[in-house]
Amino acid sequence: MSYLDTILGGYKRIQSNGTQLPAETSLNFLNATITDDPSNNRTNVTVNASVAAGTSAQMYQTNAGPTAVWVTISGDAQVASGGAWTNVKINGASVPTAGGLTTGNVLQVSGVSALTYGPVNLAGGSNYVTGTLPVANITAGTAGQIFVTNSSPATAWTSLIKYETTHGRFTSGGGGTDALAVIGPLAGAETDAALYLLANGGTPSSTNYSLYSDGSTFLGMNAPSVSASFNIVAGGTNTIAQIKTVAGTQDSLWLGHAAAFGSGNVVLTSDASTFTNFNFPSGAYLGITTNNASYVYAITATTMYVGSSNSAAAPVIVDFTTSTAPTIRSGTSATTLGLGTNKSSATLNLQAGAALTAAQCTNPSASLVSHTTIGQRVGARVNKGANYTIDSSGSGDDEIWMTAACTITLPNPALNSGRKLEIVVNYDPAVGGGTIARNGSENINNAASNITLVTGDKFSILQVRCDGTNWIIKGGLSI
Repeated sequence: MSYLDTILGGYKRIQSNGTQLPAETSLNFLNATITDDPSNNRTNVTVNASVAAGTSAQMYQTNAGPTAVWVTISGDAQVASGGAWTNVKINGASVPTAGGLTTGNVLQVSGVSALTYGPVNLAGGSNYVTGTLPVANITAGTAGQIFVTNSSPATAWTSLIKYETTHGRFTSGGGGTDALAVIGPLAGAETDAALYLLANGGTPSSTNYSLYSDGSTFLGMNAPSVSASFNIVAGGTNTIAQIKTVAGTQDSLWLGHAAAFGSGNVVLTSDASTFTNFNFPSGAYLGITTNNASYVYAITATTMYVGSSNSAAAPVIVDFTTSTAPTIRSGTSATTLGLGTNKSSATLNLQAGAALTAAQCTNPSASLVSHTTIGQRVGARVNKGANYTIDSSGSGDDEIWMTAACTITLPNPALNSGRKLEIVVNYDPAVGGGTIARNGSENINNAASNITLVTGDKFSILQVRCDGTNWIIKGGLSI
């Protein structure tokens, strides 16, 4: 009503069926849809038809039509007629009903589309447990213990190592009849680190360590006693090296796979004051090599080979097979054996007997070699009764004995400066003659011709000298 209606006492509005309209100033539309219609300057009220009730526990919703319909709840949830909701699945996987759960169990997958409650299976593999268990989740044992399986068997914290707080040493073993291992500072010298490998009941001291070092200048090893040995073992059974004190005075080294090491198979022995002995097995040899291939020295029971071989091919061989007649000679691969000094004004003596010098070579001026024969001189002799060139059967001919008429040809003078030769005419040249021939175009006795032997040269000794260019021959009756 308007303000005027109120003042005049109002009026009443009667419906077409004679029913008086309510006098309240507001309306409450039930089961209706109200929408604003500003284009027509009005509000539209659409009264819906009455909705029939659905079945127990259904929910009224718009379907895909879209049409409002009653729907029975399905899927992961269920609803009771009283309105109570229950989640019977999780994303399609069934969940067990509560009421008989066990404290500590967890919800976990038990099938392709099923869940269950149960304890965490630590032995189930990577499908059950992954990652690393934080250390903080493990209950700590006492100091020095380790987490192991004991004899029960069960896992437990066990004291296998003893920690000595005074010196910081760790001790392992020693239980029952077990041997003992200790690592830490050296007893009596705390600046050195030591490893002790002791018998059961042993106590670390300054003398019974096995290995120790100051960490910068040395690493020391120690045997348990004076008569004990250091063994290097291969494969757990074969001792391939041993160091040991023999008879309390000699330190010895053995190498090899000997079942038992003794005085016969020792490699190196020394008393550290009067001797150091190298030893090799009977029938073998002692070798000194370079690059483990080329021999510098090889020594057997009777021979020393010097050079690149341990056989007759060595450059120099010292042979003492016969103790009363040892020899020094070149090997089969050498063509020359040199013997001399390497200093100016030096002297080389060849001795016979205890002190007798049989031959002496000196170099007084450092340029002129002087050869002095003090004892008996023995030359390299060849007998020739047919034509022969000196040195053609091997270098070093010294005496050429002519036993019949023939021609003896001198060697090349250019290669024989200072050479001394003797030609012995040990037949009568009157029968067939004989010739001393030049090697080329050089002179003999200042003449460019050969020397023909005659009857007067019978049983003569011809002295032959060379200046590197020509020859001088003297000594025969006709020369």
